[in-house]
Order: sequence, then C-alpha cells, then structure tokens
Amino acid sequence: MSEEKEIEKTETKEAATNLEPAVVDEKAGKIAKPAFTPKNTARQVPAACAACGKNFPKKMWYYRNANFFCNVQCYKKKIEDDKKKAAKESEKTA
Repeated sequence: MSEEKEIEKTETKEAATNLEPAVVDEKAGKIAKPAFTPKNTARQVPAACAACGKNFPKKMWYYRNANFFCNVQCYKKKIEDDKKKAAKESEKTA
C-alpha cells in the first residue's frame, strides 16, 4: 500500500517537471489545471472548398454548415452527395 503511494508521488512529481504552466498543489501532491488558458482569437481562413477542393482566391468563399465552399453550386452539390451517401449507408444497414 505504501509502495503504491510512493509510486504515485514520483509519477506526479515527474509530470510536474514536464508541464511548466501547470500549478502543482503541494498539499495534495497532485497537478492542478492551469489558472488561465488563452483563447485563440485568430481569424479562421479557409484553404480550399469543401466540395470540389479548389483553392480560394483572396476573400471569395461561401460559408454554410461549418464548411467553406466556392459558391452556391458547390454547396448544393455537397448536400446532394451527402444525401446519396446517407441513402447508401441506410441500404447497407437495412
């Protein structure tokens, strides 16, 4: 029993040395969560169309359903493709 506690203490100390931003609680002997985690405020810039895979020129894109598309036609094409895939999967399971 005491050997297990010693092993746990050494593991927590080793983990504490590896993680610099984490706060170590000496009384409990455990690693606490960081006091502050900065939020990523960088603007999301898409690289390519979700439907056809074309690269975007400058700032011309169409955003729907958490994806970026070239235009409305690509968006509609993606929806149709997703419906076809769902139909095929439902046929396989049935």
